[in-house]
Amino acid sequence: MICSLIFFLSSVLPTVHASDACSQTRMDGPGGSMEHVPVRDQGQFGNCYAHAAAQMYDAWRFSHGDQRFDHPSSGLMAAISYVESVNAEKVKANHAEDQKKNIDGGYACNVINSMKTCGSCDESVCISKTEGRAQFTEFYKTMTDSMNLNDRVMSRRSSQSDVHHWVRSDVCASLGKGGLQANAQFLERIESTILKGNTIEVLSAFKNQVCSASNQINLDRIDKIKPCTEGFRENGTMTATAIHGLLTKNNAQPVAVVFCGKLLKNGRGFRGLQYMQEESKVIDSDSDGKNCGPHQALIIGQRRNPMTYRCEFLIRNSWGTDAKYPKWEKDTEGVGNVWVDGHDLMENTANFSSLPPD
Repeated sequence: MICSLIFFLSSVLPTVHASDACSQTRMDGPGGSMEHVPVRDQGQFGNCYAHAAAQMYDAWRFSHGDQRFDHPSSGLMAAISYVESVNAEKVKANHAEDQKKNIDGGYACNVINSMKTCGSCDESVCISKTEGRAQFTEFYKTMTDSMNLNDRVMSRRSSQSDVHHWVRSDVCASLGKGGLQANAQFLERIESTILKGNTIEVLSAFKNQVCSASNQINLDRIDKIKPCTEGFRENGTMTATAIHGLLTKNNAQPVAVVFCGKLLKNGRGFRGLQYMQEESKVIDSDSDGKNCGPHQALIIGQRRNPMTYRCEFLIRNSWGTDAKYPKWEKDTEGVGNVWVDGHDLMENTANFSSLPPD
């Protein structure tokens, strides 16, 4: 799902020309920082930024001595924790009315800063051991339906008993399908938050239910992580040369790019940033970017196309391993990746960020 993000549109990106800068490299091969980082699937959420952050976080820890390869960080839980911290700051600043009510829209580096402070939650808490699917899939669908139910309940001025019955039946059933047991306190909180119509409170209830202390992943070398390297269109530092440089460093780390996600569906020649000139520049804007589809994903490699000799970037997306990219060449060496023309990507990119390798 494409998500809402801030765009910086005050300058023009340089074109990627054929040069030695586009030397072939990829991070998901043996010894690369992404070798043990699994592909993510954001599902129906607009939290692409958090999945990018979780993978950046894991790439850094796996390439700096952390051997817990079977315990990847959850992008969903990272998004929830990040929004919780944002809302806590708003309340502290006496701006409770400005709290976010969902996890749509954000920046990877902001989430990483939250993860550095709070740690991350093991992705396994969202995976059903029996079905191999996200526990949250059934829960989220039921939660969404329950929000609609709440609208119907309020419109006919019915009692809260309808919501109570629905939570105790359908919600319990959906959680059971995912292998998750719900206690009475959890269900009472779900009832309360559904009646409020506040999505983030429902998500927080789920996180607190499944992400116990035993599922927390803390980073031993937290003091060693330097701040993100970032480049923005508005200050002229967003260049293809900079990205090439990051990709060819020793122990290179993935580069998160904010770009028009519709490029992945529309193919060569698509340009979307020009339609974003009038978009709000407020953080976490609710605009859906109909002509661009703001999205955040990772660049984990580059190469010269053997037929055209054009530079291409290897994108690690968060649409799952079964995502289709008919306009582009799907990566044959790794599921969940796609090769995208470098010039087209740069012309649709707003900013980038990466963790320093050392």
